[in-house]
Amino acid sequence: MNDRRWLWVLLTAATFAVPAVPLAATPPVCTISLATTGLCPGMSGATTNASVPDAGAGATYAWTVTNGTLTAGAGTRMIAFRAGPSGSMGLSVTVTSPGGSSTCTASLPITICQNGGICVDTGGYCVCPAAFYGPTCQYAFTPTPAPTIAHTRAPTFTPTTVPTWTPTRIPTPAPPTATPTRSPTPTPTPRKGNPK
Repeated sequence: MNDRRWLWVLLTAATFAVPAVPLAATPPVCTISLATTGLCPGMSGATTNASVPDAGAGATYAWTVTNGTLTAGAGTRMIAFRAGPSGSMGLSVTVTSPGGSSTCTASLPITICQNGGICVDTGGYCVCPAAFYGPTCQYAFTPTPAPTIAHTRAPTFTPTTVPTWTPTRIPTPAPPTATPTRSPTPTPTPRKGNPK
């Protein structure tokens, strides 16, 4: 009886075996992550200015920089670069792995500061002198004009008679004089009782 059960288990497992099917190749994810949103002309990037996700063992990374220079990281997933003189700088990378290949691109504006503004390398933005403002210091502060006051002609006044003035002396009162005062004489009051 034990032998029959064993045989049935072997036959069942052999009958329902699933053959191995090769999996479809999955191309790598390709998204460029940038460490900044803008660039200064000729700015030298940090060692992680642009990167893509790790595509695994055996993956290759082919970077192309337009209007700039790749300064470090060629063939790796992280690069550093220097921007060109103006316009925008383009990045392109083709990631190839055993599952296939993907290409992605990114573009960064190159900030040109005007009116003596200074471009800050860590973000590609301008610090403007006191008299200017705007993303590239392109606007000048203008003083607010004083409000305009409408001037009208004042009415004319022509006196027909000239008033005359005659000084008048106002008498000053004399100071009060002190007069001696007497106390009133008491009046006798009649007594009651024994009349005389």
